Amino acid sequence: MTENQIREAALKHLQWHIKYFKKTLLGQSWSFKKEYSIRFGSNTGRADLVLLLNNKPFVIVECKRLEVINHGKEQLESYLNASRGSLGIFANHSDPKKWSYYDNSIGFDEIDRLTFYKKIWKTHATELDIENQAQQQKSQRIEARANQLVTSTAIQACADKIIDEQAKMRVTENAIQGAVAQQLQEKIKQQETALGESRNGAMWDWILFGISVVLLIAVAANS
Repeated sequence: MTENQIREAALKHLQWHIKYFKKTLLGQSWSFKKEYSIRFGSNTGRADLVLLLNNKPFVIVECKRLEVINHGKEQLESYLNASRGSLGIFANHSDPKKWSYYDNSIGFDEIDRLTFYKKIWKTHATELDIENQAQQQKSQRIEARANQLVTSTAIQACADKIIDEQAKMRVTENAIQGAVAQQLQEKIKQQETALGESRNGAMWDWILFGISVVLLIAVAANS
C-alpha cells in the first residue's frame, strides 16, 4: 500500500470518528488539510494529514510505507513540537489498529487507540460545554432584559395612572372652586338686592312722613 493510500485510509477513519462534531462551534472550526506546511527552524516540512481546530493543528498524521518506522515517528514528533499539536498518529499500515497513537501535550508519549479518541471527544465536549454556557448566559441576558422592559413598562403605567389621577383631581378642584365662586356671587347679589329693597322702603317712609308733616302745618295755618 502506498503512502497516498494510507493517507486516504487515515482521512476516512478520522472523518468517521468525528462525523458527529459540529463543523463550526463558537468560532472553533474543525477541518482537514492534506500536505499541511509546518515550519521548524530554517526548514519547512509537509505533514501528510492534519486535523485543524480553529485553523491550528490539533491532530497530525504522518503516513509511511510499511517498512518505514523510526524515521516516520521522529518526523511526526518534530511536526507536533513545531506546530504545538496535541495528538499524533503514525500510520504505516491500512489497519488503524496497527497504527501508533501519541499524546504530545506533555511529551511525545505513545497512548492506546481508545485513549487517543477519548481525548478528541473530550476536547469536543469541552467546546460543547463552552457553547452551552454561552447560550445559557445569552438566555439569562435576554430574560433579564425582558424583565427590565416589563418593569419599566409597569413603572410607566403606574406613573401614567398617577398623572391621570392628579389631572382628574385638578379638574375636580377647579370645578369645586368654580361652583363655590358662583354660589358666593349669587349670595352677594341676593344681599345687594335685599339691601337695595331695604333702602328703598326706608326712603319712602321718610317721604310719606315729610308729606304728613307738611299737611299738618298747612291745616294748622288755615285754622
